[in-house]
Amino acid sequence: MHTESNRLLYIYLIIANIWSLVFPLQSVGGATVTVQTPPQPVIAQQQQQHRGPLFTEEDVKQVKDMFPNVEEQVIKSVLEANLGNKDATINSLLSMNT
Repeated sequence: MHTESNRLLYIYLIIANIWSLVFPLQSVGGATVTVQTPPQPVIAQQQQQHRGPLFTEEDVKQVKDMFPNVEEQVIKSVLEANLGNKDATINSLLSMNT
């Protein structure tokens, strides 16, 4: 059951991150509006794929030290979903634990 809930949280996190990238929210005159951004060119996506790993084992260890009850694979998945951004990963894990 614990693993299943981690999988569901991981799926939710990926969907939420993709949604926020595709449909970022902006405030205009007190009203929140959704602004569509143009898709990233295929060439830029291919260049990102060839850059190498988005995070190191040290990054995983640092986050794991902060969240000892979260499985390492979940941490790696969240780091990947956040493109290696540790601050965003920590915020995502904090929101998942509340």
